[in-house]
Amino acid sequence: MISVKQYGAVGAGQDDFCALQRALDEERELFFPKGLYVVSDTLRVPSDRKIVFEEGATLRLVAKTARKRGDFLLTNKNHETGDTNIEIDGGAFDGNNAHPLHKRPNDIFAEDGYSGVLIDFCNVTNLTIKNVALVNPVAYYTRFCKINGFLIENVSLKSQRVLPNQDGIHFAGEVRNGVVRNVRAETFGQTNDDLLALNADDYLGRIEEFDTVCGAIENVLFEDIYAESCHDAVRLLSYRSPIKNVTFRNMTVGFRARAVDANAARGCRAELFKEKEEPQGVGDIADITFENCTFLHSIEYPLFWKGSRGGFPHPFITWGSLADNVRFVSCRFASAPPYARNGIERLVNAFKRAHYKRSAFPAMRLHFLPNEHVTYDGKSAQTTKKEDVITVPDFHDLTIDIIKPL
Repeated sequence: MISVKQYGAVGAGQDDFCALQRALDEERELFFPKGLYVVSDTLRVPSDRKIVFEEGATLRLVAKTARKRGDFLLTNKNHETGDTNIEIDGGAFDGNNAHPLHKRPNDIFAEDGYSGVLIDFCNVTNLTIKNVALVNPVAYYTRFCKINGFLIENVSLKSQRVLPNQDGIHFAGEVRNGVVRNVRAETFGQTNDDLLALNADDYLGRIEEFDTVCGAIENVLFEDIYAESCHDAVRLLSYRSPIKNVTFRNMTVGFRARAVDANAARGCRAELFKEKEEPQGVGDIADITFENCTFLHSIEYPLFWKGSRGGFPHPFITWGSLADNVRFVSCRFASAPPYARNGIERLVNAFKRAHYKRSAFPAMRLHFLPNEHVTYDGKSAQTTKKEDVITVPDFHDLTIDIIKPL
């Protein structure tokens, strides 16, 4: 394994961009010794590369010109033709979001606007990213699009500056067959947007989504995920493209807005559709499992909300997408009193008042399984209007344990 210092990189806080890019272009296996490696432009990783960082090695962006479309700290080299077999092991990747040249434009549709994405991988087969710290992004910590066969594990997310659109692990379209394991938002308040974003569809004309595609997200396992106070824990964004066979396991997430947002981007500045044009509903979500997950909210809100507008602004779960076989198994939803005091009786009363009814579309049908924590006569909780449950996405095997907040 070749040290980047053999290519002239110093790792002492000066601009090492040219030396590092030359090393990436020429060597299949590279080693970054401990040090601070400053780069002034985007590093691009070709196929068949293994890059190992010694503990204490940091890669930091310090741009000399204002950032623009297509700029990142790190990405793969061949977005059009594709890359294969890229492995990154270790290292801290610092987006330096306080730098005056690392700013996004106020216009989120600016044609050459800087997305603020820290690391970006697009059109890669067999991708491994592990044992990394992602630090101080301007917007997304990560963005993945058109990747097949991946392992993302042992990732810490840190930023003292709270900025808009700071997604954690962000999937755009055509992401398949992978594992995301042991991701921790280490800073209170992070991530300041979706901790885990599965955006099979999105508005591709806004700066965060430039040069991505819409497409299926399938066969993904997320496990051992932690955040003390993120904005949203999980986003499932499907308008036409499917999100299928995804498992979320062993999550402990404190959140300020939603535990799960599957509301098809309603209310966003860049909406995907007009409600009146989709009378049969939108979305293609199936075979989603939340298992042994704890979602913690500090304010009293209902567990489910009626959808796009009106009602309660921040429920645990918003759902406005068509779906089959969505399961919450051995999950806990904890909030401030009085839910913690009054338990299931108050929760069921909220359901009976139909606060979970979807705007403009049929309501969801919720089925409670009797168990030692939740018993509702073994019956389904439904809206009072029978016609509301004729065509619905079903939640079944839904287990809710009421616990005290941490």
